[in-house]
Amino acid sequence: MTDERATLTGSGEPTGHTVDGTPWEEARPPHLPDPVTGAVARTPLPAWIFLAAAVLSGWWAFHGLDVSRATWVGWISLGSSILQAAAPGLIGAALFIRHPRAMVSDPKLVAGIGLLVVVGVWPIVRSVLPDTLLVDETGVASGFRVAWIILVEIARFVGVLLIARGLVEAREHEDTPGARGRVVVLAAATIVAIAVESLALLPVLVPPLGVDSNDPMLVAANVPVFFLNMAVLAAWAYVVAVSRAGSAAGEVPARAWRNVSAGASWVYLAGLGSVVVSALIAVTGGYGPPEPVSLAFYIPWDVAYVGVNVLLGVGYVLIIAAFARGLPGVDVVPATIDEPAPDEGAPASP
Repeated sequence: MTDERATLTGSGEPTGHTVDGTPWEEARPPHLPDPVTGAVARTPLPAWIFLAAAVLSGWWAFHGLDVSRATWVGWISLGSSILQAAAPGLIGAALFIRHPRAMVSDPKLVAGIGLLVVVGVWPIVRSVLPDTLLVDETGVASGFRVAWIILVEIARFVGVLLIARGLVEAREHEDTPGARGRVVVLAAATIVAIAVESLALLPVLVPPLGVDSNDPMLVAANVPVFFLNMAVLAAWAYVVAVSRAGSAAGEVPARAWRNVSAGASWVYLAGLGSVVVSALIAVTGGYGPPEPVSLAFYIPWDVAYVGVNVLLGVGYVLIIAAFARGLPGVDVVPATIDEPAPDEGAPASP
């Protein structure tokens, strides 16, 4: 006796149909949940590229390190280094996940983040370059190496500056009355930091006249790299000013603007802290306690660097969270939507 609703296929597998004749759906093999596969399918290609760069840069920061004898200071520094290396890629991925048309709608943000990704990938590229490109036959750094070091720092500065400009163009509201005061404070702090760093480090970076250097090419690169580092600090101050002004003016999404404001502030403070620590090391001539400062007020340099790394780590986490929450809320170039033209005979809407 056979059931009219069920038959056997040629392979002996049962098949069937509903009462109205619609065939049953084939059984699906084991698979990931639909929300997961759907999210993967909707993720734009640039987001995957940025995510791959983040994983690669983070892995390289950890690669080759002997963690068996690492102290708590080393672990904190390592975690911060991995996060700093991966942060630009994670920021870019978050931007494209929330704004798939960011290449058109927010070009300056994309360009700035992309330059920071290139800076993070540079150590990997350098590792595969032949030694003949980096040093000459006498063991002195080549002109290519010096030029590339300077270009990397220029890319870092331009990248941060473009992020600030992208945030400026994404704003809708006017500044609040207190915005100008914040800019003055940030500018003053940055100028003081540059002055302190210059007085402390330039005599160390540039050997006195008549003193031979083991690598004159790298010594020649010290000064431009130093001032480019100070320019990066000023660019982060610009990001802080823009993001804090946007947060105070009520830009949306509000949480994202608050996150990027706090994150940029932490990164900027870490830059100021690094200036102070490096200047003190240069002045004291080493990693011992400065004399004649009492040991009761002495903070070891490794603890100081841990503080800087913690500030950087927290700052980058907050910036990543800001873009994951939809920053910027307004596209610089709104995406066009093709709307059907109204019927000629249709009455006009009041």
